Amino acid sequence: MQSIIIQACAQGLLRPRAAGHAPRPRVAAGDRPTGRTYDTAGAARLKGDTVNIEILKKQELDDGHIMVARTRLSEEDKNALVNEAIEEIGHNLGISADEVPDLREAVLERTGHEQLRQLVTTYAAQMAAPSVINELGVKTMFAPEVDTSSVDDIFDKGPIVLPIQFTIKPSFELDSYGPLEVTMPAVEVTDDMVSTQIGQILEQVASYERADEGALAAGDRIVCDIVTTQDGAMLDAVTGENHHISLERGAMPDEFIDQLVGAKVGDTREFDFSAPDPTGASGTQKVPGFHTSVTVRERYARRVPELTDELVQKQFKGKDVADFRAMVKKTMEDDLAKQWDKERDNLVDQALSRRLVGKIPDLYYEKNRDDIIANMSAQLASQGMNLQQYMQQQGLDERGFGMQLMMQAMSSLRQGFALDALYAHLGLELTDEDLDKALKAMAPGHEDEVRANFDHNGAWFVLREMAERMKAHDWAMAHTTFLS
Repeated sequence: MQSIIIQACAQGLLRPRAAGHAPRPRVAAGDRPTGRTYDTAGAARLKGDTVNIEILKKQELDDGHIMVARTRLSEEDKNALVNEAIEEIGHNLGISADEVPDLREAVLERTGHEQLRQLVTTYAAQMAAPSVINELGVKTMFAPEVDTSSVDDIFDKGPIVLPIQFTIKPSFELDSYGPLEVTMPAVEVTDDMVSTQIGQILEQVASYERADEGALAAGDRIVCDIVTTQDGAMLDAVTGENHHISLERGAMPDEFIDQLVGAKVGDTREFDFSAPDPTGASGTQKVPGFHTSVTVRERYARRVPELTDELVQKQFKGKDVADFRAMVKKTMEDDLAKQWDKERDNLVDQALSRRLVGKIPDLYYEKNRDDIIANMSAQLASQGMNLQQYMQQQGLDERGFGMQLMMQAMSSLRQGFALDALYAHLGLELTDEDLDKALKAMAPGHEDEVRANFDHNGAWFVLREMAERMKAHDWAMAHTTFLS
């Protein structure tokens, strides 16, 4: 289940959104929804609830992997999409229509005309894309694109023609459609693993004791008089008397801690130090220019308790040390078993993907990688991080990160195409229950909002592709023998 959702994100089907906003469905494989009327006279034309398109011309590029559809939007529909786009851009910028006299002017002031034109044109193309897909009956992948430099200004009067570019979804076969065999790693928790886990538990219940006699060590806490400046300017947050500071790694910069290690109560140390760059923008990942003078007044040493029967009975409500070790081991075994139950889904999809026949063109890997980066960047931004900080946290350089992304792109594509092939070969059919299950997996807690969104833009084919892959995955799970 989780692997299929990850594939959907990697293929541009889902984008993280702010709290209170349901994910906007993205374009993928095509399927013609019901409840639409078609006019086959003249140019292809779809009369929908919200977007009225006219496909003037379509062109295939890159051996049929890319299709460009020159699509005309009426002035009425164009204006509606412009207003919708500005509202969405305003929301992303933190601008509410209720708080400004003119939302478009407020957004324009923040973005400038050219950037706003590009954003609104791209938005209009993406919102019109489902109607194009439904009209042409094609199956596509990734978010649609538009060359905004070749389009008239969307803010001008009259209709507009958008050259919307789609990546056509290829089809593959498997070299076998029979049952699978997957070897599961043994679930084993060793005594050393239990000891390590208990050590981490004891660290969590560590206490601090007054210890003015000894030398400072990393992990201690101190009371001190401190004066700190940055580039000569006083930093009030790190200046004052009887200031409480933790010398734990991560709580203060490593250079600050290292300069104080070994000092004793009564000592004064004056030194320069640098701090990690919170934005990740600095090439060195550190901000220099800090200077401080620290006089240690009190020292509190961190004491990790010894594991005894008395501690077990008082702190953990157990009988004795042996009983506590057995309890920790049982918890670890249960957690490990749950992890491997989740991993089974991924292992089955991997096994199925190894049966894929044929070479996937490079452009699909590159587009999938770009979409993974876009989704990851959005998710990290919601956590106050960026890609540079993530790489630093994971201990990756740009080369290692790029390799990791390409491997992920390859894996998700192969698994998705293998599930498509299995679904088609078996002749499976979707039920309402299958669609409900996929909708719940796609946007848990926001099902009604996403359903309304699909009704609005006609992109039900996004849900159908996910439901088809989930149904193929369930069949594969039911026809897999798991070996120890």
